Amino acid sequence: ARALGADGADLNLGCHQIRAKEGRYGAWLQEDWDTCCGLVASARRRCPETFSISVKLRVQYDEDAVTKPSPERTVAFAKRLVAAGATLVALHARTRGRVDARRDGAADLAVVKRLVEANLGVPVLSNGNVRCRGDVAANLEETGADGLMVAEQLLRDPALFSSDGDRPTS
Repeated sequence: ARALGADGADLNLGCHQIRAKEGRYGAWLQEDWDTCCGLVASARRRCPETFSISVKLRVQYDEDAVTKPSPERTVAFAKRLVAAGATLVALHARTRGRVDARRDGAADLAVVKRLVEANLGVPVLSNGNVRCRGDVAANLEETGADGLMVAEQLLRDPALFSSDGDRPTS
């Protein structure tokens, strides 16, 4: 990506779709922290300091109870990724969940807040629970995150972040 002129690259450990499970990438790759951190470290060694390496992850599971979310393990994983060379961490504040469910309930923004409070030394983005313009400010206020990552809602409402005067009329 750098050779083609990109200023950064993202390791997306958030995708939980069936094809990601079959290919063992996305949210399924985050089961192997050593490999994830190795990918980041390898990219970091090959790129100048100015090249951004961001990582999007999901809330980790407790080691002893594979269905129980673990904010502590999520912070620990994020710290390892930053130590490996990540320059930004985005948290989709849900666990990987089932491959047949788009999302299992609301995102747990308290985990984003924990990540922010861990003082990783890099920007932290919050991902989840943004359905309208008011959710943007509420999410940032609740989490203290440096910014937001929004995907599907922007497809439904491309003017989500614009001021009311900028909204298209149709």
